[in-house]
Amino acid sequence: MKHRENLGKPKRRRKDTFPATYFFIMIFVVIAVHIVGESFAPFILLIHMPMLPLLVVPCIGLLMSLYKRSGSSLLWFLASVATGVFLLQPRWSPPMEIEGKSGLGVMTLNMFDARRGVNEFFAAINEFNPEILFLQEATVLRTDSAIRRRLEQDFQVFITDNIAICSKLSFEETSVICFDELLCLSDQMNRRKFAIGKSHHQWVQIAKIRWKGQFIHVVNTHLSPLSYSPENSSWIGHLGMLSPKGAYRIAQAEELQRQISNLDGPLIFGGDLNTPPYGKVYKELSNGLTDSWKAVGFGTGWTITSELPYIRYDHLFCNKLLEPVRARVGEVLGSDHRSYFAEFELKRSG
Repeated sequence: MKHRENLGKPKRRRKDTFPATYFFIMIFVVIAVHIVGESFAPFILLIHMPMLPLLVVPCIGLLMSLYKRSGSSLLWFLASVATGVFLLQPRWSPPMEIEGKSGLGVMTLNMFDARRGVNEFFAAINEFNPEILFLQEATVLRTDSAIRRRLEQDFQVFITDNIAICSKLSFEETSVICFDELLCLSDQMNRRKFAIGKSHHQWVQIAKIRWKGQFIHVVNTHLSPLSYSPENSSWIGHLGMLSPKGAYRIAQAEELQRQISNLDGPLIFGGDLNTPPYGKVYKELSNGLTDSWKAVGFGTGWTITSELPYIRYDHLFCNKLLEPVRARVGEVLGSDHRSYFAEFELKRSG
């Protein structure tokens, strides 16, 4: 009889707890990523591939919820998508429209693959016509004299290894910092610990220029990428070095911040920093500085990859003596990065 009674009862639908669980796990992980930063390998992957957990998975969940006609699941996945969009930190305020160009224009561009599209590379520069140009992966300027001569028609070129500062204004002073020397990484044990190669160095360029009667320091660098390891080309080798490489990047950021804080007067700092606009490395780099995109940009500001951008690794900051008045991401595809341009003005006293 009990068996027959059970057959007559309608089956209770199992409550789908996955959407709500996913939402709260995502919130916890994102908070942990911002606190722990790149000290823990799984968080490193989430920092550098945010589109997957923050938008792609919730959007798939949305489609599944619509298919199953599950109202509660739909609400949870909508909340996940909204939270993901917020955490990716787009800036939706309309950009300030300025007639003409009166500020100091600075552009940063990773030159990777520039020789495959030289005209596109120069078109990317001409798109914004900057006074100061930060270049990374600029080895081609030392190996291809034609490209360098063409660049020197408009700019003074200060090149160190694979980075360069190009300026339409005269250099008053120039100097170079090598991270390996500063972080005492010359011995093999520390090199292995921090997952850097024998011949791979990270450089910082500092130049002083005069603009509108003021001396301004401009600082260009290309921070160590997370995946680079000349001694390990396999994915397994890369994954095994995530945590030590993360520790090295944090040490780079801390040392760079110390060097910047010792410079007097107005300062502009940027380049390909290989870090998104959140996390421990970014927080250390931006300490006491203004992120030009967060101040005056519009939209996500994603710069890599050029064909299908999904994250912003290229940044331009200024200190409290300057203020950004315009920030744009380039449309011309002259590299695997899109160019990033910002315009700065001296901050008015009072």
